[in-house]
Amino acid sequence: MKKMITIIALILLFPIIPKADIVVKYQTDAEMANGMLLKTESIYNIKGARNFCEIKTNFSMTNVPGTPFDIISAYIICLDKGVRCTPKSADKTYEEENLISLHGLDSTKQGDEYLWAIEISPINDKKEIRKFQCTGQIGKAIGVNRNDAIDTVFITYVQWSTEYFPLAAELIAYQENYARSVGVNKLWSQEQLATLLEKGYGSCFEQLSDTMNSTGFIPIMSNIIIERTFKTDTGSPKTMKAVIGIIKNELASIKEKKLKDKMFEIPSNYKKE
Repeated sequence: MKKMITIIALILLFPIIPKADIVVKYQTDAEMANGMLLKTESIYNIKGARNFCEIKTNFSMTNVPGTPFDIISAYIICLDKGVRCTPKSADKTYEEENLISLHGLDSTKQGDEYLWAIEISPINDKKEIRKFQCTGQIGKAIGVNRNDAIDTVFITYVQWSTEYFPLAAELIAYQENYARSVGVNKLWSQEQLATLLEKGYGSCFEQLSDTMNSTGFIPIMSNIIIERTFKTDTGSPKTMKAVIGIIKNELASIKEKKLKDKMFEIPSNYKKE
């Protein structure tokens, strides 16, 4: 019995080693207080430490001519080299960025201006999402500005997760490898979430994610509401509470697919900017 426990402990100490190529699709909707709406489809083609990331975002803004329109991006992420490359077919060039620099030291600075209190509670009922049987949790975070108590942020983070399945382990392996290689929270391995959340109250979302994501489970859907209180210039009441962002992030699909090495290579006739 002791020998079996020792073997299990050793297995848990070692990182998950990817064994299959996977294609992961996320769907993310964001609604901001200024009337900006973002509908994003992110496709991650993951082969070990490499990821060919395709992101298509439909951008619209209330009463703004020229919207909606699509923003399409593609990146090659190489964790072994610590870089993200952006190929540009129009002029056959590519941009190379250091992954660490993309998550600069000031990324979570805004969130650090607040003193956070976090509370997690389970949701008793289970829920089926895209054929996954999920259990839910509600995370509530209150952040009080260290210099102005009226400036208070309220975050409600509802997350539905399912138990590991083989391909989920492959995705988790990539996310954990990203975190180790770049030195950031694995939450930011998702490009769409890093864009929306990291440079806002990033430190709080890291705490929520770490607390809610227990070993053996993978998030399938998250619903986030961000509210904030502020002073009013005139009239009564003197303070108001407003929603500044609503975000839904969902793991739409994950499947195994043999990916060619060529997908993760910059064409030889492209020049570095």
